[in-house]
Order: sequence, then C-alpha cells, then structure tokens
Amino acid sequence: MNKKILIYVLVTIVLLGIIYLLFFRKTSNSIVPVPVGVTENQTPIKPIDIVNNKTLTTIPEGNIVSSKNYSISIVNFSFDQSTLNINKGDTVIWTNNDDAPHQISGNNLNSLVLNKGQTFSHTFTEIGTTDYHCSIHPFMTGTIIVK
Repeated sequence: MNKKILIYVLVTIVLLGIIYLLFFRKTSNSIVPVPVGVTENQTPIKPIDIVNNKTLTTIPEGNIVSSKNYSISIVNFSFDQSTLNINKGDTVIWTNNDDAPHQISGNNLNSLVLNKGQTFSHTFTEIGTTDYHCSIHPFMTGTIIVK
C-alpha cells in the first residue's frame, strides 16, 4: 500500500512540474532563432542600407534586396492578420498579447511557448504559401503568402 502512495505522489509532482514549466515559468522577452553557423552568444551582422534605413538580406541568387518586417499580434485567441502577403526575404514577427500562452507551428515554423509579451520571428526565404497554427489552440490558424 505504501508503494502505491509513493508512486501516486511522484506522478503528481512530475505532472505539477510539467504544468508549471508550460504555463507559469517566465522566460526572456524575445525568442529569435539563431542562424546556422552563428553560436548562441554571437549576434549576426546584417548589412544596412543607410539611405533608406532598411536591413538588407542576401538571398540565394546573390542579389541584395530590401527586406521588411511585418508584425502579427496574437490577441483574443486569434492572429490579427489571418492572411499576410509578403516578399521573399521579409521577416514576420509574432507577438503574444494574450494572457494565455501560445506556440506558433507550421511548415518550418516552430516557436517555443510564448507567454504574454514574448515574440517569435521568422524570415521567409522561399516563395510559396505557409499555413500555420497555434499548437496549444489548434483552432487559431493563419497563412503567410510569399511572392
């Protein structure tokens, strides 16, 4: 009988720990993927067009194009832009403005759990359509169309 109680207590502690990690743990205010070849402690250098005050991105063909940043706000359990049209090389930044945690998932999109105020960004380097959703709340969906 004592063995069953001990197992019950241990399982309860593990479950409470998982719930704490998923919903209550505070992490840094921004979550940004680290590019290949850059260690966590390095900041990648991006060329800047001083005249137009824009970040430049080199795309695989070797051309330099002016890139833009787009923001998607997560509020009231939805993405404020369900469909977003952007150009190749542009970056989308999702910001969680809900009290509930959210997690961006889709083709090549996998954020950590975002608590209120946290962000996730992704630069789109391929032309095409990317459908995404919140893996915690699958009814939350969106689409990025890259031209």
